Amino acid sequence: MSIPRWAEKYIGLPFDDHKQHCWWLIRKVFRDEKGIKLPSYAGADAKTLVRVARLMMQPEFDTWVPVAFSHPFDVIQMTARRIGRLRPKLHVGIAVSETHLLHIEERTSSVIVPFDHPTIKFRIAGMYRHKELA
Repeated sequence: MSIPRWAEKYIGLPFDDHKQHCWWLIRKVFRDEKGIKLPSYAGADAKTLVRVARLMMQPEFDTWVPVAFSHPFDVIQMTARRIGRLRPKLHVGIAVSETHLLHIEERTSSVIVPFDHPTIKFRIAGMYRHKELA
């Protein structure tokens, strides 16, 4: 797969739980590439962010439209990796093509991986397009 030019500059950004995390990356890409400002949820605790991620799945949440097939800039909702006995939380990435996504997690810098990559394929919970891109 040829990586789109716009996505190249986001590869290798370091993870920081308090500053540079999955939602931060989505916000940065939407702002820089599409001029769309997404809420920061600054100061929100982890439970609030999980609640927001779950709301994306609800039909009445009108900012995001569920889609069956991804296109660039669709947000890919995933379950987070299970750590010990903790319940899995939600995680998000962003499609860079119909077959690849960009995401950032604690264990990695920001990376682009195919949807069928072993670390991703069983975690995908939904795909959503921002209403301004629908």
